[in-house]
Amino acid sequence: SFTTLYPNVTEVKGNFSFGLSSGGDEVSLYTKSGNLVDRVAYLPTAPWPLPANGDGPTLELISPELDNSLGVNWKSGKKGGSPGEINLLDQTIYGSIDIFPNPFSDVLNIDFVLKQEGVVQIKMTDLAGRQLNSITNGFYAIGQHSLTTSLYGIPNGMYILTFNDGDHIKSFRLIKRD
Repeated sequence: SFTTLYPNVTEVKGNFSFGLSSGGDEVSLYTKSGNLVDRVAYLPTAPWPLPANGDGPTLELISPELDNSLGVNWKSGKKGGSPGEINLLDQTIYGSIDIFPNPFSDVLNIDFVLKQEGVVQIKMTDLAGRQLNSITNGFYAIGQHSLTTSLYGIPNGMYILTFNDGDHIKSFRLIKRD
């Protein structure tokens, strides 16, 4: 029945005799030898895209470099899914973001490329959402930009770095280790 619905998909492996819950579920990908490759647990509530909650559209990760455990990094896809097709990603003003090192010690580097000029806000919060550091909140021209910020004094742990271009918000998981 899958190939009847999606004739452009020519390589189908295995059986899929169950559905994914619109009430929240977990999807895990394993290698043939049983090693976990990736896992995502999604929810039917914000910040996860609400149209994908049983109304037909799928969930699509906005970009493969984003943290797939955060609902803000997903969007509602095409109704009925898009097997065999490239995800139709939102247009944003940025072309790429590189955050390194991760894990970091006291200094974090952020390189990003903007496809159009605009205001960019980058901040770091703890897992409870409390803002720890405002890295930048300013106007940037088209092109490549490099920021270096000292995070000395922040305790070891996991944090969220949020990149906001005014229209889109992207979040990245960071780990602080001495």
